Amino acid sequence: MFIIVIVVFALMLGVPFSAIRQSPRSPTDQQVQTGQVQDGTKQLGCESAAIQEATVGDYAEGRQISESDSQELYIDTGPCTCKRVSFHYPYDKKVIGTVTCNGETFTKVSATQRKSSR
Repeated sequence: MFIIVIVVFALMLGVPFSAIRQSPRSPTDQQVQTGQVQDGTKQLGCESAAIQEATVGDYAEGRQISESDSQELYIDTGPCTCKRVSFHYPYDKKVIGTVTCNGETFTKVSATQRKSSR
């Protein structure tokens, strides 16, 4: 009931429904490849860069491109050269600092792909 009241109130104020979602939608590989992820990827000219899928035991560090609900993590290992790696749950991630690309500061992370418990 409470959620319905919030949604109705938000719609009455003209707030788009997507603005009240609790968590961001995971970007698709196509969105990441075309630079539609809002993280500065397009400004760095990474629209057509390939994405390497991490396999169990893979480790990478670099500029964090995006992460959604701890399910998918995209890292530019260059970190300013568009060498992208994607990690899918389960993975371990640590923030290890920041990195500057073209005058913009981004989060620098490390990640290790773990084996799925399925």
